[in-house]
Amino acid sequence: MLYLVEQKHPPNLCSGVNDDVAKIFVDAWNQRDKSLQEFGVKLVGNYANPPEHKLYLVLESKDIESVQDVVMKMCLSKWGNVLTKPVMSFDETIKKVVKM
Repeated sequence: MLYLVEQKHPPNLCSGVNDDVAKIFVDAWNQRDKSLQEFGVKLVGNYANPPEHKLYLVLESKDIESVQDVVMKMCLSKWGNVLTKPVMSFDETIKKVVKM
């Protein structure tokens, strides 16, 4: 299953202006492969919207608990609010709609 993880942080906790946060973010990002492997999660995509102070991860996992473990390990909730939502591709959605 795919999960969309959105992290929103205030401007004063942006890694672009806060050196402490930048260190946490860069260190966690550099360890992402180890964290993902530890919890059996695959990184499908990663995106940033700097003007809105939002980061996005698309993760594939068997369950949301493993996604939450990765989010905690990557310290995303230390410097912002995190929302995790199950999502599916348009193709998967259309297949479900056609079956209805």
